Amino acid sequence: MAKREQIYESSFKKRGALRQGEVISNVIHVQINLKDIRHQDSARFESIIHPWVIIVSQDCDLDWDYKARHNPKIPPSKLMQSILCCDLYEPQPNHEDKNRVVQNKNERYHFFQSCPAENDAHKQQIPELIADFKNYFSLSPGEVYARINNSEAKRRSRLRSPYLEHFSTRFYYYQCRVALPADHQSEPDAAKKQKP
Repeated sequence: MAKREQIYESSFKKRGALRQGEVISNVIHVQINLKDIRHQDSARFESIIHPWVIIVSQDCDLDWDYKARHNPKIPPSKLMQSILCCDLYEPQPNHEDKNRVVQNKNERYHFFQSCPAENDAHKQQIPELIADFKNYFSLSPGEVYARINNSEAKRRSRLRSPYLEHFSTRFYYYQCRVALPADHQSEPDAAKKQKP
């Protein structure tokens, strides 16, 4: 059997800055119940559990944010208000475009092969996962670190280069797409031949 390419490396369980391309499990996202939006004094909040997410924010910003949280000499302007995350899902066998998704040929999705236990901070195999570039959200960095320190969320693994750059480039390309009012039209071959 051919040796698998080393796509992942283990995350730190608790210490160190969060990283772009880092996979975290059991992420809790709290939001206000929309029915209570006008009554904030008595508003109810809902907890949304994301079984798997991957961090999309840039490494340099994450690194400065972490330093600013631990070093009073770093200016507070380096703190981030939020971290951009993308949901990860286990592939569905009846997905309409599964073959193209698994080969990363569908621009909306990114496929990740399973991560072996030795490359997971908790020494458990991470299953095959798919990022849907339409499903992303932001979280407070302080909340993410607190949930990790409380062992609610778990830092698992992170993408190695060039797989990290491949993922982030595809994500940002999808976000930068431009909707056209109409597609370009090609003339029929017969019409092309009649023109001088």
